[in-house]
Amino acid sequence: MVPLSFVVLLLRPQLATTAYQMRIQDQVTLFQRIELADLSRKQEAAARGVVNSVSDRDVQIVPAHGVLTANILEPLRIQVPQILGSDERRAFDEPTEVGDDYGGRLQATRRFAELKIGFTGDPQAFDIKPPSMRYTTVLRAYVDRTAVRRVISINNKDTAQARSELDAFLRDFKAALETLRSDVNKSEMQLRERIMQMLDERGRRVTELAELSSQL
Repeated sequence: MVPLSFVVLLLRPQLATTAYQMRIQDQVTLFQRIELADLSRKQEAAARGVVNSVSDRDVQIVPAHGVLTANILEPLRIQVPQILGSDERRAFDEPTEVGDDYGGRLQATRRFAELKIGFTGDPQAFDIKPPSMRYTTVLRAYVDRTAVRRVISINNKDTAQARSELDAFLRDFKAALETLRSDVNKSEMQLRERIMQMLDERGRRVTELAELSSQL
């Protein structure tokens, strides 16, 4: 089964493959677009559909509910990304044009710095807003299937300033990611309990109907 996160979250555009195609304004906002509560409701609805499709015989075997719960929950889990190794940093130039005092166009160069953070997991999880995240720092970056890339302009910054800005992004990004992981774990524990309840409730209904049918 396809993870629910791929069903309910929108696909992002692919990361530009050449440096000069990168634009700071094209970086997307992270950890803001999807409310975890909304996603949790979709997960529960999907789980209920699966519970209702379990055979009457299987749902009446109460000791098997733990295994059924695990099997139902697994494809619905959000694969919160795990950071791989250390980050990578580089500086690069981008050719551009600027206007002169006489209405002409002059060739110029813009200089940027990039922070690359490799990861495994579902990149669309970066759209989810952790409900317990308290700070209001807006994090923006490019996201593809294997890496988050933060690009900043360094035309008017020295090396220390550029490094400090990238360090601040990395610190806030890691904090937000760990907050998301904690919130998702709590949400999925609640979903696990809810699935168990659904199975118990359906098992009781099936048993009651079977007993009633035997008495007719």
